[in-house]
Amino acid sequence: MLYKGRTHTGHVTEVYGSEDNDYMFRVKISLKTDKVYKNGLMASVLVPTYENESALLIDTRAIINYGNDAYVYTVENEKVIKKSIETGMTVKDKTEVLSGLKPDDEVLVKGQYSVYDGQSVLVAKK
Repeated sequence: MLYKGRTHTGHVTEVYGSEDNDYMFRVKISLKTDKVYKNGLMASVLVPTYENESALLIDTRAIINYGNDAYVYTVENEKVIKKSIETGMTVKDKTEVLSGLKPDDEVLVKGQYSVYDGQSVLVAKK
């Protein structure tokens, strides 16, 4: 990021908007600096292209954030299991999961705020 002639590095943590808007996006960037900047600043940003064809993506609504921790509830053998996850990029309604889930995990997207770890459940058929 270039701001007032100073360059800082960081990583994009969230992207808002779509390419239908003249390729302009609102982004949230985590900077690697001790300097404190106000929210909402305009800056010139160079973003390297990021592509991860093997990325595990889940519906962002499934993620429960508690402080600095993120977790989801999965269902295995009709039991709810709370799993801590590490997230990557979020674009629109999908979030990349870097660790904590397997591709075949069944993640709760609805009702996750009214269940608890170890609870017995019946999964509705699609």
